[in-house]
Amino acid sequence: MLQHAIFSHILWILKNPMSINPNFLIARKGSCVFIPCQIDEAHYSDKIKATTVVWYFEPHWDNISYDFTGHLLFDSSKSSEDHMALTSPNFWGRVRFVGDLSRSDCSLMITQLQASDSGKYGARVAASVGNHTWRQMLFDQATVDIQGKSWEELTLTLRGLEKHHLFPRNSTIEGGMLQINVSFVPTWEDDQKILTCLLSSKDGTQRSSSTLELDVKFAPKEVKIQQKPAGPIHEGSHVKLSCQVGPANPQKVNYTWYHNGDPLRLDHADEMLIISGAVLEHSGSYWCEVSNDWGSKRSPKIVLHVICE
Repeated sequence: MLQHAIFSHILWILKNPMSINPNFLIARKGSCVFIPCQIDEAHYSDKIKATTVVWYFEPHWDNISYDFTGHLLFDSSKSSEDHMALTSPNFWGRVRFVGDLSRSDCSLMITQLQASDSGKYGARVAASVGNHTWRQMLFDQATVDIQGKSWEELTLTLRGLEKHHLFPRNSTIEGGMLQINVSFVPTWEDDQKILTCLLSSKDGTQRSSSTLELDVKFAPKEVKIQQKPAGPIHEGSHVKLSCQVGPANPQKVNYTWYHNGDPLRLDHADEMLIISGAVLEHSGSYWCEVSNDWGSKRSPKIVLHVICE
């Protein structure tokens, strides 16, 4: 049993299934810091099930207890009442476990940061591995550097979507970064619209900005036919039918011409249909269809009258 445990410990060293990434975080005094902690679902072929997690400030290894120790921040095996008595006084009311061990998430958040909070933060997770009866100990740590003055009040503004109904905003923390997300349903008229994200201080001073050009894919719009010369034409005359198309994205489009409801078999169909030496059989209704990868649009019909000489 001891030899197997030693061998398993060597495997943890070679491939630690637990990670705090990034392991160096910078935060401002007065703000909060999110320390992301994840546990792999399996170690090689053995499934890992985390049972408890303990977080320490300035952790170190204790050769007497053969365990990590330090300023206790959180212990999932303790009740909320116990935490008030066990948590280091400097961190009372400022520590929040934001992970979920059932989802292999062991993340922690520290709020109302103080300069004295700079240092190392370590998480020790007890986990069962596969069908083995013993529990394994996992450990990783990160360094947090508290800098500067307290955060000032800042405002994040999104410009360019004033005419849209924006769905409720939601905030997420991913990779240690706070993100504010908005969603909306774009229309074809939003294509090439410039969105601007502004970060401003309370007095209106712009601190940072970023722009994005929307690329909205849509089928061709506003398709119509123009006839030259207009009106009835005489037998033997030449007439040009031009298929005109409005916005489309992508702009590369294909053309199909129809005569009396039947598609015309042309060697090369484009926006221009030229009828040379018109005869009575050329009379009838014409329309064109313009398509791209996102759909198609038909023009209204026009009627061509060929007058017999």
